[in-house]
Amino acid sequence: MRHNPEILTVVPACCAVCAAPAARAQGIAGVRPARVKVEVLGGYSFMRSNTVGSSTRVNLNGASGSAAFFFKDWLSVVGM
Repeated sequence: MRHNPEILTVVPACCAVCAAPAARAQGIAGVRPARVKVEVLGGYSFMRSNTVGSSTRVNLNGASGSAAFFFKDWLSVVGM
């Protein structure tokens, strides 16, 4: 099997770029991060399925959202 040199350089670079925010989110020892007051989430899902006993295909689309308000670091209210 022949390897594509562009893929061998692009994939590790993309992994490093995607991992950088997670590494940064761990913080620095002795420094307390800023307290978050509100978190908002939005999402979309898609599922494609075949029905049992026939070849009919079903497509399901959906959206979801939620928000959380933090009173303290350990207490929040979430609405969906």
